[in-house]
Amino acid sequence: MEHPRENRAETIAETLHRAGWKTAAANHFMLSGKGTDFYVSPGYDESEKTTDAVLDLLKNKHAQFVAAIYGAPDHAGHNCGPRSDEVKQAVLSVDAAVGRLVNGLKAMGIFEDTLITFNADHGMSGFEDKQVSVEPATALRKAGFKVAKSQADLKPDTQIIVISAGVRLIYFRDVVPESERQKALQILSSISGAEVLDRKRLDELGCHNDRSGDLIVSPLPGFTMSRAGEKGGQHGRFAEQNPILLFRGPGFKKGATVESAHTVDIVPTLLKLVGVEPAKTVDGKVITAALEP
Repeated sequence: MEHPRENRAETIAETLHRAGWKTAAANHFMLSGKGTDFYVSPGYDESEKTTDAVLDLLKNKHAQFVAAIYGAPDHAGHNCGPRSDEVKQAVLSVDAAVGRLVNGLKAMGIFEDTLITFNADHGMSGFEDKQVSVEPATALRKAGFKVAKSQADLKPDTQIIVISAGVRLIYFRDVVPESERQKALQILSSISGAEVLDRKRLDELGCHNDRSGDLIVSPLPGFTMSRAGEKGGQHGRFAEQNPILLFRGPGFKKGATVESAHTVDIVPTLLKLVGVEPAKTVDGKVITAALEP
């Protein structure tokens, strides 16, 4: 479903392209058509083919910026759970492929001059045994609200949009008066096993004012929004908000550990090191603790 409030930030590829760089992406569907001169899709789960594609983009397309997704651990985690043997094998496959990528950069003589960030957009956890008492969209519909959960559901008279992830993002359409919003808040607050975060709390957590909805219904520890006790893995909750983030290259401190950073800080940090001003739409800040003085 299209996002209820589209306020898209300029991608790093678009910023660099505007500055005259040749940009490319492999498997990075979020950059397809968004600032890349070259886009290839060797396979989300194909770690070795992804490395081949990145090296080709650098060597034969002369790309100066490449974004790539090594997606095997994500699919393995969703299908088999985060602590499964399948996830272990997927991580090992990425490790081997990235090691070959590093060797390829060295063979091309550009490794020491290349800025590298290796990061994940989320963590993953298994499904808990207990489920919240009622699905938020179901509770709202039972109370008489017109709710959309997908693009196909969306109608002119839709009052509330519910986007499902590990949590439920709640968006009120402009036509919904304050009295009805308070009624919806009371209904959602009565769901056992979950808590409701209003806009004030979301702002305090630094959640994007468009991308995190008017309310978030989040499961309490030990509960899941759906699929209780099932095999597999999930993300989208606050429990999965501590992914890996590594930097390497000229301008970064060697051996430094940064205690706190956010995914949105990656773009301004990289742009700082290459002397390109970020677009005004870009969130985040430069991770100065990771940089050389």
